[in-house]
Amino acid sequence: MSGWLTRPEIVVALIAAGALVVGTVLGSLLTGMMALFTQRFERTARRDEQQRERDARREEQHRDREARQKELLMKAAVDLATLRSTHGLELAKGGQRVEMIDAVNMTEVYYRQLNHLYEHGELPEDAYWDMTSEEKAALRGTSLLKSDRAE
Repeated sequence: MSGWLTRPEIVVALIAAGALVVGTVLGSLLTGMMALFTQRFERTARRDEQQRERDARREEQHRDREARQKELLMKAAVDLATLRSTHGLELAKGGQRVEMIDAVNMTEVYYRQLNHLYEHGELPEDAYWDMTSEEKAALRGTSLLKSDRAE
């Protein structure tokens, strides 16, 4: 039995078999590592794409919410202008002299005031332009006038 290891064809066959086993092991290790890296890159790309989609949905929802808010402010401004015009007409029918601004300009004024109120939590300084000094004096101390709150 000691002579069979010295035969060149058996030695060559053993070396070839060993090289085949080592090559197979290295090939499967490299293939496994490539599969792991590929999965990782695919998962990262998928996660990034999902994040971009979520961000786009959030941005769209934000734009929709802002549009709805602006629409509600505009509706409220139109309603207030209509109410003021109707009230002015009722006063005029009662015989009082009434100076009225057209509903479109009044809507713009109300929209600007409501928008400022929504964004800053208070009416703008020029919101009290149509009040007499007596009416403003009646509001003093009620913290409705911004100049009173600043003092």
